[in-house]
Amino acid sequence: MPEQNIIAIDGPSGSGKSTVAKLVAEKIDGYSLDSGSLYRAVALGIYESEVAGKKFNSAKEFLELFPTIKVIDNRIYIGDRDVSKLIRDTEISSLTSKIATNIEVREYVNAFMHKYASEFHPLVVEGRDIGSVVFPDALLKIFLNADLEERAKRRSKELNEANENLVLKTLQERDDRDSRRKESPLLIAKGAVVIDTTDRLIDDIVNYIVRLWWKSI
Repeated sequence: MPEQNIIAIDGPSGSGKSTVAKLVAEKIDGYSLDSGSLYRAVALGIYESEVAGKKFNSAKEFLELFPTIKVIDNRIYIGDRDVSKLIRDTEISSLTSKIATNIEVREYVNAFMHKYASEFHPLVVEGRDIGSVVFPDALLKIFLNADLEERAKRRSKELNEANENLVLKTLQERDDRDSRRKESPLLIAKGAVVIDTTDRLIDDIVNYIVRLWWKSI
């Protein structure tokens, strides 16, 4: 039942997933969920625990003690603390890329998303394995992509990073790591509609996805 109320949007960094997901959710009077922010929240928890001197033998051991993650109005909370800005820190971003490959962490985040989907719908979820692994029976599956150079420009602007070449190299490395990882690699889900966002206006993309949604339900 919940998956019939889901739009799954996948794609690499800089393809426009977050912006598109939020705008589509608004258009269909629904909710949006950024899976990446959940991984970032876990990474922040691990980072702060280790800084405090706490060591864990496994991700599972950490997650058993991990405070509740909450998503309220697209803001991320650990317990009652709003960490929406903290999880965007460069150091946390780097750690997120590493812990996101851990199967125990992925199972934890996937379980969170399934629970969230059962409570909030229609739901637009964005990430890298949403349509292929997390919600393979989503009513509508979208895969966004764009030229690497264009994605680097967007990411540089988002991060306020002047060295676009550095961002481009980082994206290349992330693309390679995401597509090659053993658990839930980045790929185009079966039945997904592929949209190249390189030269398309955001409103055009959003309206196209909304039309597909209304045709699907």
